Amino acid sequence: MLLMKKKNRRIIKKGIRLLLFIIIILLIILFIINISKYFKTNKNISFFDSIINTTNEFINGKKDKINEYNNCLNQEYSDSDLTDNLKNKINETNEFLKNYSASVGYEEPNSKFVYKYNENKKYYAASSIKLLDALYIYDKASKGELKLTDTVTYQPKHLLGASVKMQNKKYGDKVKVKDLVNYAVIYSDNTAHLMLLDYIGKSTLREYGKSLGATYTLNTDFCGEINVNDALAYLRGLNTYFNTDTDDAKELKSWFIKSEQNYLNFPDKKIEAAEKYGEYFGYYHENGIVYTEKPYLVSILTNYSNNEKIIRTINSKILELHETFISERENRCKKIIE
Repeated sequence: MLLMKKKNRRIIKKGIRLLLFIIIILLIILFIINISKYFKTNKNISFFDSIINTTNEFINGKKDKINEYNNCLNQEYSDSDLTDNLKNKINETNEFLKNYSASVGYEEPNSKFVYKYNENKKYYAASSIKLLDALYIYDKASKGELKLTDTVTYQPKHLLGASVKMQNKKYGDKVKVKDLVNYAVIYSDNTAHLMLLDYIGKSTLREYGKSLGATYTLNTDFCGEINVNDALAYLRGLNTYFNTDTDDAKELKSWFIKSEQNYLNFPDKKIEAAEKYGEYFGYYHENGIVYTEKPYLVSILTNYSNNEKIIRTINSKILELHETFISERENRCKKIIE
């Protein structure tokens, strides 16, 4: 009796398997019939061609959306970017800056979104001019118009105070222009600046500043005056040169990042800045490129003596403005791929 029951269970299991097999076969046949009907009405398209075409259309559609998104991110600033959130942040920044004797310029270089506060006020440029020294030398060297190995002879007329590197030299020493740029950028060496100015020519450097869009380059003494419009013009030129990504550009960028009194970086956030300060009695300025995920240009010109806290506080507010603009732009562009 027990053997009969086991035999019956095996027969039932075989029957179920056979039934499932028949159902699967019928489903396959029905699928083939339907596919055949489709291709009778679409005789020029094979089954595999159809799959390939559909896949390509999907991939190309995604690529188009991604390209649209990236183009949107990099398109020039327009009124459509001025969302309520961005308007509020601009107004908030204006109100915040009323607490300081300062002028501020900001630019997001890809979109050319610009924010300026008290933009027309002129300040003594002080060591800010050394940024232009460096840019001129390396820009012209990249075009073969001078050599970084060219030398300038150190003379008594070049001597100025606050020259931490050149104080180790003696009159008659020949110093490479590349080394002078290093001294001027990292250590803000005043003697190095005068030697570079002697090598370049004051009128030549003035015209170079004007070619970048500046107005007050060397308009008075060996430093001249500056406003945030001039500072942003210099920074655009510097950013363009850095983006050539040559070995020389990388070297110069590293010097600006290493510069003394760099108050534009955010060490706690591991955000670097390529910066040059300017300091003179009653003036302190910071001009540079801040390397967030999407870098920005910033100029902070003040009627204060050296004050790290003020510079960092103002730049933190500019970072908020920058992040608001980037966030609003990304949100608008994301709608393209939704």
